[in-house]
Amino acid sequence: MKQYKLNIDGKEVTGIPSQTILDVARENGIDIPTLCYNECLEIFGSCGLCIVEVAGNPKILKSCTTEISENMAVITRTPRVIESRKTKLELLLSKHVGDCVVPCKSACPGTTDCQGYVGLLERMKTNKRPAMAHRSPDERRGNFLKIVAGYNPQEAMEEGNRCLECGCQDYFECKLVAYANEYEVKPERFRGRNPVAKIQDDQLFVIRDNSKCISCGMCIAVCPTSALREGLTGLKPMPLNTDKTVSTCGYCSAGCQIVIESKGDTLIKAVPKENYDEFNQGVMCDRGRFGTNLVQWGDRLAAPLIRNRQGELEEATWYDALVTIAKKSQSIAVRYGNEAVKMGISPRYTNEEIYTFTQLAEVLQAETFSFSNRKARETAVFKGDYQIRDMNAIVSADTILVLGLMPMDNPIVRYKLIQAKGAGATIMAISPQESGYDKIGREFVLKHDQLPFLGEITRYVLENRMKKTELSNLELLKASLSDFDISEEAQAIGKELIRAENMVIVIGDKYVTDEAVAMIENLLALLDQVDGIRKGIFRVAVKNNSVGLSALGVTKTPAVLKGARALLLFGEDPNVDLSGYDFLMVQDTHITDAAQKADVVLPALAFPEVEGTFVNTEGRFLKVQRAIDNKLGFDNIKIAQDIAYILSSDLGSAKPSEISKIISEKNNSFKNIDIGEVLNSPETETVNLELKPYFGENLFTESQDTDYLMNVIQSALKQILYHKS
Repeated sequence: MKQYKLNIDGKEVTGIPSQTILDVARENGIDIPTLCYNECLEIFGSCGLCIVEVAGNPKILKSCTTEISENMAVITRTPRVIESRKTKLELLLSKHVGDCVVPCKSACPGTTDCQGYVGLLERMKTNKRPAMAHRSPDERRGNFLKIVAGYNPQEAMEEGNRCLECGCQDYFECKLVAYANEYEVKPERFRGRNPVAKIQDDQLFVIRDNSKCISCGMCIAVCPTSALREGLTGLKPMPLNTDKTVSTCGYCSAGCQIVIESKGDTLIKAVPKENYDEFNQGVMCDRGRFGTNLVQWGDRLAAPLIRNRQGELEEATWYDALVTIAKKSQSIAVRYGNEAVKMGISPRYTNEEIYTFTQLAEVLQAETFSFSNRKARETAVFKGDYQIRDMNAIVSADTILVLGLMPMDNPIVRYKLIQAKGAGATIMAISPQESGYDKIGREFVLKHDQLPFLGEITRYVLENRMKKTELSNLELLKASLSDFDISEEAQAIGKELIRAENMVIVIGDKYVTDEAVAMIENLLALLDQVDGIRKGIFRVAVKNNSVGLSALGVTKTPAVLKGARALLLFGEDPNVDLSGYDFLMVQDTHITDAAQKADVVLPALAFPEVEGTFVNTEGRFLKVQRAIDNKLGFDNIKIAQDIAYILSSDLGSAKPSEISKIISEKNNSFKNIDIGEVLNSPETETVNLELKPYFGENLFTESQDTDYLMNVIQSALKQILYHKS
């Protein structure tokens, strides 16, 4: 590949044609300031801070838009360049409304973050000053006590709420502030000569279409001047120098890499990790972007509850609650046999927590399952590992069929589909309800019992495919489809599938039935569109750790509940009748519907409060890190271990890192897997296929969403962001 030699600030460097000066400078560690430049956006060259001088050119040039040339000599910090940058910053700041740092902090002799402290005291603003009690003369006789008695904690919070909330919440991340200090700007030079624009929604040069907004927060992340900011729900927008923790989002199965910002024991917000080459590429959905701090909303469970003789839940000690769980479960197992105790485990937990729960289940002789699980695959056309394990295969496909994936269930996959559309891909979606795919392709909305539509597509492909290779059970499949009439819609999809050279079928596990998957696999086999790398099926799991839950052996469905007498629910809030059990235990972050019916309720920690690992929908092993300290005194792992200990069973170390090592030693899927790698596939000699004749009726059946916290956050965000009930 051709390379150009050039010199930047005396350093000899090389670059390739079409690279800009800024590109080459950054590759070689040479700093050029920018405000409007972002790798995710098309170059616009608006701010003008990245200007440089090039030998032989009388003009100063924007390095973000100027392509390199052979033997170019660039200087990034001449007096002319520095003065120009300073002037541009002063023009920006001359109409910058509001203080960056609040007066109470800037004037404090001890540089105390007064407002940060006050702002975290309370979440709702009032303006009435609480009366302060005065000490009587008798109380002050013979001492140096002040006349005023001061505020008690409640009154102090009320007083703190009178803060005017001045200052910018993004002060500590603001590039404009940093550059202003570096270049010693004096914006008063232009004050009054650079008119201040009023805040308005009908901005002439920015067209905003709320109907197209996916609430990813990307515009906020790339805005360099804090013109766009989060409207933090439940928190005052004060400047805070937050602690930052890199972790994995705990909502959908995308596995987004995020930075959780906190102050003390308060979650402030989450932003995408600035990594544009891996995972979510710096994008997040509304749940992760605006909902992470909401895990502290409402009345979090802080202590165990036990139902008393009057039928009411009352606070209890940890010892009493754990002993009750252990003894009740043990006695029911002894009385009714091993099939009497069941344990439901949510896929929202980390691998280390799930593993510990399964170890406890062995001690209790309880059978594990999850309400989010579907029945085990019994109708697979392909035998072996054939699934695509890289989400970016969606972007490189020329034809994509989306089956039963609602955009809200995994917004990052939708983002990949938008990228694919931009690259020229043909996109078709078959959905249980209108979901917005018509904006990027063709959407076909079908009822749950319209599996025959896939039969029609399969018959069209069968009769018109280019390759007429013989496949096992081909005649059986033909016979099962002989009575199907092919509709125009099915024919349209079939034509596109036959025309495809690189096809990906995206399947949403939350809705798509086993029978429908079998028909999709028939299509792929008939079209020879499976290599498990860039062609084939990309399955989208229901929750953040659904894949990990399955890999750890929790694969059974609620069908196992038949005959159960005791039910232990870890993080599941199912919409089912829970009244028929002799004993019901629920662990969750809040009082859920299931908890209101339980005999014992245990508090749980949410994903920003724990350490461990998740496995995303690709099968990728991802790190979870604790952002704030645990207030409970017990974590999710210790709860399970202490129940086992009461029954004289030692489950070993409670450290997530140690448990992860044990999982790696015992479970082949996790053996020798490092963070960021894909789990090992099941060992099979080859990928064989055997066509399945058409059977069944249901195209879609919805699996339960039992994650209370995610459901509440999703509902709250709908109201806040979209004004929906």
